[in-house]
Amino acid sequence: VEIEITEMAVLGGPSNVEDTGTYLRLDDEDHAAYDLGDEIARDDAEREVRLDLLVARVWEASVCEPFWPEFMEQPQGDSDASCVAWNTASADIDLDAVPSNHHRWTSHTFETSLHTPTGAGNALPTGYGDPRHFHVEATARVHVIYR
Repeated sequence: VEIEITEMAVLGGPSNVEDTGTYLRLDDEDHAAYDLGDEIARDDAEREVRLDLLVARVWEASVCEPFWPEFMEQPQGDSDASCVAWNTASADIDLDAVPSNHHRWTSHTFETSLHTPTGAGNALPTGYGDPRHFHVEATARVHVIYR
């Protein structure tokens, strides 16, 4: 399996942002720093995987304490002391979905959308009204090869 985040948009969030970091996680692995457009490869994967793109935005302030991704235990949040807010765009991906117009295949490339949680039904979206909360929309290119 090869995965690449090809596009990302950040909507809303803190002002005076001076840095945006991205971190990728497949299933229950640890988040790893990720540069948009880089391809990650994994030799063995279950049929269904969960892909998370955690986005951290650091705003400009006179004093900020150091902050590392392992402190971001929740999928979204913020820290006054560290001048950072983060949110996670996710997708559950079926790697064995049969491509349209095919009955069998040995390799397949497709795109899937990742997004942050939103409200269900008539509920307001998660984080509504919090000036630090932001939404992330991203597109991942997934290439699956049977070996």
